[in-house]
Amino acid sequence: RRHRPACVWVEQPSGAFNKPQLYYVVGVLCAALFEALACPVWTIPSSTWKKRSLGWGNATKEQVAQYVTDNGYPFDGQDEADAICIAVAGRAMFQGRSWEASAA
Repeated sequence: RRHRPACVWVEQPSGAFNKPQLYYVVGVLCAALFEALACPVWTIPSSTWKKRSLGWGNATKEQVAQYVTDNGYPFDGQDEADAICIAVAGRAMFQGRSWEASAA
């Protein structure tokens, strides 16, 4: 409550199968975050956060977990490892003032 985030990134839904319900949920989540935190909220594709945090966009789950371990972040499971990398990518985008998820 004392320190609101400057911005928030949420992983953009993706996958082999189109799941409209998942897009709706992410949209509601983004709207709720914007309302609650009063800061910009963006979605970021997995290939973008992987490229911005690990250096390449097609990293495997094992490579993501290894990156997180190598950088000393404690985590419990793949979802937390992904969230840490999304935060790392978001920080890089914020510091570089590059808001476009597709930008390199």
